[in-house]
Order: sequence, then C-alpha cells, then structure tokens
Amino acid sequence: DEVREAYMARWIAAALRDTPDRPVLVVCGGFHRPALLRRIAELSYREMNDACWPEIPAPEEGTTAISYLVPYSFRRLDAFDGYQSGMPSPAYYQRLWDLGPRGAAGALTGEVVDRLRARNQPVSTADLIAARVTGEGLAAVRGHRHPARADLLDGLVSALVGEALDQPLPWTGRGGLAVGTHPAVVEMVAALSGDRVGRLHPDTPLPPLVHDAEAELERHGLDEPRTAKLDLTIPVQREASRLLHRLRVLRIPGYERLSGPDPAVEDSTFVEEWRVTVDPDRLAALIEAGGHGPTVELAARAVIGERVLAGGGLAVAARALFDAVLCGIEDLSEQVLSGLAGTVAADSDVDALGAVLTAVLGLWRHDRLLDAEQSETLGAVVVAAVERLLWLLELVRGSGGPMPAEPLRIAAVRAVRDAVRHAAARLGLDAVRATAVMARIAGNDAAPPDLRGAAFGFAWSLGTPPPETERTIRAAGGAAVLGDWLSGLFALAREQCLEDESVLTVIDGLVVAMTDHDLLVALPALRQAFTYFPPRERETIAGHVARRHGFADTGRALLRDRIDDPLALARGRELDSHVQAVLEREGLVS
Repeated sequence: DEVREAYMARWIAAALRDTPDRPVLVVCGGFHRPALLRRIAELSYREMNDACWPEIPAPEEGTTAISYLVPYSFRRLDAFDGYQSGMPSPAYYQRLWDLGPRGAAGALTGEVVDRLRARNQPVSTADLIAARVTGEGLAAVRGHRHPARADLLDGLVSALVGEALDQPLPWTGRGGLAVGTHPAVVEMVAALSGDRVGRLHPDTPLPPLVHDAEAELERHGLDEPRTAKLDLTIPVQREASRLLHRLRVLRIPGYERLSGPDPAVEDSTFVEEWRVTVDPDRLAALIEAGGHGPTVELAARAVIGERVLAGGGLAVAARALFDAVLCGIEDLSEQVLSGLAGTVAADSDVDALGAVLTAVLGLWRHDRLLDAEQSETLGAVVVAAVERLLWLLELVRGSGGPMPAEPLRIAAVRAVRDAVRHAAARLGLDAVRATAVMARIAGNDAAPPDLRGAAFGFAWSLGTPPPETERTIRAAGGAAVLGDWLSGLFALAREQCLEDESVLTVIDGLVVAMTDHDLLVALPALRQAFTYFPPRERETIAGHVARRHGFADTGRALLRDRIDDPLALARGRELDSHVQAVLEREGLVS
C-alpha cells in the first residue's frame, strides 16, 4: 500500500502545483484517504514546486491496453468478504446516506432480525428492545451523538448471543470472517453487507471474452439455469463439457460440476453432471477474466499456463495439467512445457512423482474420451518424470534392516517400466539407461528390499530374463525381508514368475526350511507379496505347491479351505514348538 500511495501522492502534488488557485478533486478508495492527506501535508515548499506529472507506464511493444468498467456488488465491496481495501458493511453506509443515523440503525436491526427468524432462530420483541437500549448506551459511553455501526452491532451481539464466542467479533479488526464465527454474527455481517449489484449501461463496451462466452453458452444450450448431463462419448456434448471446464478454470461463478471422470485416476465414468445457475457476479468475473484472452479457450489456456509457471510444486502443476486435459487444451506453449519439466525436475517425492507419471502416461497412451492421446504436453511430463524418478530411485537407502514394503514406491518403479515399455520409441526414452539404473539398484544391498525386488523384475518384465534367478532369490535376505523383496518382484514381473516354475519352487523351499518363529516373522510380508496375484493365478500357485508336496487336492480345493487368520495359526504353531522344547528340556517326554 505504501508504494501505491506514494505514486498516488505524486499525481496529487502535480495537480496542486498546476492549479494553485483551484480545488483539486481526488477520487480514491476511502482506505487511502488519511495516508494521502498526510503525505501531501508533509511535502515541503520545494518538493511541491518540483512536483511533476508521473510517467504513465506504456504497454509492451505490439500490445494494446484497454480498460473496461466492471460492475460491482455490495458483497464484493465488503471488507468482511475478503476485499482488504473494501468498505466494511456497505449496506449500512448506504442506509446512513439515505435515512440518517437513527433510520439506518432501525432499518438494519429489522433486517438482521428477519434473517435470523428466516433461519428458525427465535428473536423476541424484548431482544429487540435490549439491543436498541444497549446500542444507545454504548454510543453514549463512547461519546457518539448517534449509535454508530460498531455500537449497533455490539448491541445486537449483547442481546442475541447468549454464549461465549470462539472467534473475536469481525468488526474489531480487518479481514474476512474467521472459521468458527458465531452464526448470529455471520447473519449480522451479511445484513450490513447488503445484496445490491451494480449495472452497466447497455452501450458500455465489453471485452471480447464476454461476447464469446455468451455465444458459446447459447450454442450449447447452457445459457439458462438447469442441471446438464453430458455424455463425453458424444462429440457435441464433449465440447459443451470443455466449455464449462474452461469457465471453471477462469473461476466464473454459476457453473458447478457435480460429478464426472477424474483424469488423475483410472475412471470408467463417461457422463458429467453440471449445475448451471444465475450468479450476479458472473458478468463482473467474465470482464475481469477478459484480460487473459479474447476467447474462453485462449483465456483458459493462459490461466493454466500461469498456474504452472507460478510454481507451487508438483501437486499444483499436476492439477493444472489435468485441467488442461478436461478443457481440451492439447498444446501448451514452449514456456509452459519448460515450466512443467522444471517443476517435475525439482520435486523429490518419489511417491507423488510415481502417481503423476502413472496418471499422465495412462492419458497419453489411450485417452480417447478426452482426446488427450499422444498429447505433446503429456509426453513432455512423461519424459521429465521418468528422468527424475531414475535419479531419485537410485538414491533411496534403507535402514540396513527389515523395512516394510511401500506400495507407492513400488508403483513408481512400475510407472517407469510402463513408460519405457510403451513410450520409449515415441518419446525418445533411453531404455538401456533405465535398465542399467535398475540393475545397479537390484544389486545394492543398501537399497530397501522392496525396491531391490522391483528393480530386479524391471528388465525381466521388459523381456530380458535375469541371470541366476534362483540364486538371487535365495540371496534376497532372511525371513524378515523375503516377503518385502518379493512384493517388489511380483509387482513388476508377476507373469514371468508364474511362467517360470523354478521361481515358485525356490520360494516354497525357503518357506519350508523356515522355523516356526521365522515363519511367524515372514508371514505378513509374504501375504502382502502374493496379493499382487489375482485369484486365478493364486489358484495356479496353490496347485504347484500341492503337486510339489504330493497332495492330490487341486489348488482350488486348497484355497477353498482357507484359514480365517493365518497369523493366529502361525502363532499357535510357534507356541506348540516352544512347549515341546520345554518338555524335552525338562525330560518330560521320551
């Protein structure tokens, strides 16, 4: 504010110097009036004589600057609604101008009561008398000839609020209403805020965006209030959906998405539902958004680009990217693409990068519903995410002992594998380098077990069987880490492990050789590892185990006779072994 007020004061000083014999009218926000009067009063005689008209900033070369009038409402003008330079309780001051102090107090007291009663809050005549008497008493104590705005509000609170307040009264400071403000106080502030909305003359010039938005809404039948269900498989309705998403990105009020697919997750929903309503601030928001571009599409493209370039981390950039998909914006500028790549390259959260890569790669590969397939923008994000994940994954270190498998970290490795498998040729990903990085991770004992297992299955899942598979599984670690290592392996190379029966044979041998205590330690992680197999494949594994141990039952029969709590069974076996050992030690069994 000080910089702005200094600039404003320079204009006022220049006007005073050029018109010493005439008054100067200054039109400004009331909030700045005291500061401007103080600054002008502090100017010396020499400074006043040397004052000159400030230089007006010129638009950049090749651009045109145009100003438009924006209709405002009392609600947007109210300082309690978040507009820091606004006027608190504009409806009160309008009534003060129209009716005088006592008339304004009486009229607004009645409006507060009407609002509270409309929400089934009891307000008696005695409450009204108490509020008026208290307000007048406060005015007298504070030296006011008539009850002022704060006197009126304090009197209402004293009479209508009978319990302790969790938040300070909003008119005791500046800023918006705090969370937890008493409902009666909220209604008082709303009543004094008012609901008047400004209007523009019909001949007032409007930015091109307003006309484009109105034409597009009319073309798609969205210019009247209604609930719209849009089938995204129908091109015309998909275009209507994009229009509504563009308005949403521009924060135009009156367009609320109730349901629909989310590009950030796998979603089989093909229908969107929107609620279109009449909002008094719609025209003002469209005029203000006109600074981003002449059409709804260009303006939304600019806003999305600004969100990416403004920083804010991977989550903000990813949400902006998914908004671009929903808006049907396929090609962002080179500057925005560079900003996206920079955001990805600066992030260090493996789990978040893996989730974003999974979602973006899925859209890039086969999203025909939203026409994002083979998008250049999505491709740039895929490349940047793969490069960053390869670097980060090699830096991950374990604790030196057992570590629970982390599904999100494993999913990040799988996302890199899928990108190399499906996009290496089109996007220029270096599959050889990716495989080499994973080979180093698989052989690094300092890496967590689940990451080593996933890295071991990386090349195998791409068609290159690893050497000495059996020896590697045996050397993966003891009972405390075997299950976590297998979780990573199965997540990446589940099909390959199922086809190579020697893998199942080695795992079965390791489990059979475990003591009861080791089995109890290993069982939770082993159960998690085998959840990567669907039911039919678990039946195949059960059949292999049954044949290996000479059982005639099929895998399906073994799975049908499932144990509700395998951990309880393992603990029972360990207890049985412990009892047997004690009996033998004491010579109680022969």
